[in-house]
Amino acid sequence: MAMDIKFRTRVLIIQGYNTPYRNELFNQIADYNDIDLTLLYISKRGSNKEWRDALPTRFKEVQVQCKIKQISYVDKESKLKYIDFLKKVVLLNPDVIISTLNKNTILINYIHFWKKLRLIHWSEANQVTERGINWFKKRYLKFHLNLPLAFLFPGRLAKEYHEHCGFDLKGNVFYAPNSVDEIYSITKKELENKFANITPLKILFVGSFVENKGFRILNSVFTRLLEAKYDIEFHVAGDGPLRPEEGIIDHGFLRKEEIAALNKKCHVFVMPSLADCNPLSLIEAAKAGNVLLASKGVGNHPELVNGNGYVFEIDNEDDLYAQCVKLLQANKDDLLTMGRRSVKLAAGITHENTARAFHDAIQYVAKK
Repeated sequence: MAMDIKFRTRVLIIQGYNTPYRNELFNQIADYNDIDLTLLYISKRGSNKEWRDALPTRFKEVQVQCKIKQISYVDKESKLKYIDFLKKVVLLNPDVIISTLNKNTILINYIHFWKKLRLIHWSEANQVTERGINWFKKRYLKFHLNLPLAFLFPGRLAKEYHEHCGFDLKGNVFYAPNSVDEIYSITKKELENKFANITPLKILFVGSFVENKGFRILNSVFTRLLEAKYDIEFHVAGDGPLRPEEGIIDHGFLRKEEIAALNKKCHVFVMPSLADCNPLSLIEAAKAGNVLLASKGVGNHPELVNGNGYVFEIDNEDDLYAQCVKLLQANKDDLLTMGRRSVKLAAGITHENTARAFHDAIQYVAKK
């Protein structure tokens, strides 16, 4: 951590709400002696997030007044009260703001012209997730290309997308992957034990049971493999409007301790998303030593799938089926080798390392 100094940079992170998986990351950013961190959240936690109130925080939290409209099982729309937002940003008087440039944070840009704020653009967006964005959003991004002094991206695909949009990314990019708690990490002995017996081969999916997560394709592939009488076992954990087909073991919604245990029990993790930013579940599965199957619609597949599984085409049932068959034909030594590779690829993804990337970005813009 930084040495104790008199001046502390006032940092404002703007988010929808304090997502449980980012709580410890924000804590570790706040632990730097030269940072005074506040989270300004522009949504409501919602009934399904009430359990996160028990999480300890070492940073300040401020809520902006807003109205929430639930559009679908996954998506909701936040209608911000802009006067309240403007008032709270001005009163907090930050030196640095970390946020995503979007319609909810548009006022930041006007405050910027008045106060010359130092802005850091933090985004997971990539070509796949943004392929359906409207004309207004494209024009909005292009209009504000020069405002951020630095950029925080979780991986290569996000950087490439912003380069395509026209952002000037030269020496001001900091990589900060979504980080997870160490509870998901597997020991060497646990890893060897789980691949000592691969009959049946256990395949796991964790996430929302929705179309965009590829759950319909998953159902079809799992059903085909079961009908083909492969020695295989399918596990899913989550919830949503789509339901698992007969023969699939449904664990329902699980807390992180239960997800960690299930990951360590299974051999293969599959993420067939049609368009996904940087799903934590893929990182959690890699830390648990699972062989990975990810679609090209998964934003962190370049960093996490390399010699430890296969990448398949988006929305392609036959391709996913073929990759599953490849793993069913592999021996346990090959699968163990891939599991070890998963652990190695995910080893550097920690709250500490991601917090350090944030701190480096803050120090960079503070000197501007």
